[in-house]
Amino acid sequence: MRHSKSHLRPLSQETDTPRPILLSNESPILTINRSSLNRLNEQIKSGGGKAAHPAVFRANIVLAESSQLPSGQEQPWAEDSWESMQIGGLEGPKLDFLSGCRRCQMVCVDQTNAEKNEEPFVTLAKTRRFGGRVLFGVHTALADRNSSNGSWPTICVGDEVKTERSKH
Repeated sequence: MRHSKSHLRPLSQETDTPRPILLSNESPILTINRSSLNRLNEQIKSGGGKAAHPAVFRANIVLAESSQLPSGQEQPWAEDSWESMQIGGLEGPKLDFLSGCRRCQMVCVDQTNAEKNEEPFVTLAKTRRFGGRVLFGVHTALADRNSSNGSWPTICVGDEVKTERSKH
C-alpha cells in the first residue's frame, strides 16, 4: 500500500504515519475552486492566451460559489486558507485540506486533442509560485473514513459545501 507524500498533512488520526492512498498519485482527492480558475483565466486572457478548461487540472471535485452570489463577489484563492470542508450537510463527508497541489507542464496538454500549449502553466508560474513551487488546487482526503452505516460516503453535483478556515 502506498501512502501520501510527506509534504501532505495532516497525518492519520490513529497513528503518526502518512495516510494510505489508493489508486491515486499524491492524495486521494484533488479539489479546485471555480472562482480561482475564473481568476486564472482572466489573467491568461489579459496576456493574450487561451483560457484553461477545468479538465486540464484533472480535479475530482470542482467547487463553485453560490449562483445567488452578487456579481464581483467571487473569492478566488480562498482555498489557500481552508482547513476542511463538509459536503452535503452534517451527514455528508468531511474532507481535510492537506496542501496545495504542485503543478507541472502536464496542465498545458489539451485533454481533447493532446496538443501542448504554454498556458495555463506560464501564468500560474508568474502568479501562483510559493517557495519555488507552482500551486493550483488542493489535495484533500476524507477526515473520517468511518461512516455510520459502514459504506463510503456519497457526494453529488449541487451538494452544498461548507468550508472551515485554518486557524493560523
